[in-house]
Amino acid sequence: MWGKDEGHKGGGGEDWEREEAGEVVLVACGAHSSLLLTDRGRLYTWGSSEFGALGQGSKATTALTPTLVTSSVLQRRRFVHVAVGDEHAAAVTSLGNVYTWGQGCF
Repeated sequence: MWGKDEGHKGGGGEDWEREEAGEVVLVACGAHSSLLLTDRGRLYTWGSSEFGALGQGSKATTALTPTLVTSSVLQRRRFVHVAVGDEHAAAVTSLGNVYTWGQGCF
């Protein structure tokens, strides 16, 4: 999965723990970031976190490989679907709740 030639969307690196993560069931790619959903309901993000699009908190600026979302609000949820835009993302939980993060100007 690749995005613009900025070097932020390579993804698919060998650094993340696939056995712990589970099987990949969905990948959503945006202009600057990507989301990966596993069969265990875990959410991983990578790319640029401008406007908080990675859901990794304010300290993360980029992630070159899939990184488990660990924000206090999102980490305890079991996700079943995800979507990503230019500077924002959305995810649906197994209970039907929808969470969004990133740029919210529109």
